[in-house]
Amino acid sequence: MARKMAVKSLDVLEAARITKTLDEALDRMDVVYGTTARSGVSYIQSPREVAKDMVSMANANKRLAILLGNEKSGLDNHQVSRCARIIRIPMAAEQPSINLAQAVQILAYELFAEALLHHRPIESTA
Repeated sequence: MARKMAVKSLDVLEAARITKTLDEALDRMDVVYGTTARSGVSYIQSPREVAKDMVSMANANKRLAILLGNEKSGLDNHQVSRCARIIRIPMAAEQPSINLAQAVQILAYELFAEALLHHRPIESTA
């Protein structure tokens, strides 16, 4: 199923490293970013703030990871403890969480915008 869903991205899928534990997956990372909707967590950054930080670190050849929890319970305490930086996507409604795919899209867009869009010259539409 993964191969079927990897439209024009089979190279990414085939390069993925499969591990048995979270610790093993993160052992090669220089900085781990985690997402949470929990209150009471210190040092929260928005996706836009994190994108600037991540692009800067990537340009310095740092290995980065974004850790996302499941939609029902998010990250547990052990998983949050593995994160050097915490991301919260601001929400206008009282519901503190969003769909996992939507969270990934928001983070990916902010990274794309910071890495590419903000540094391109504005083209005239005239």
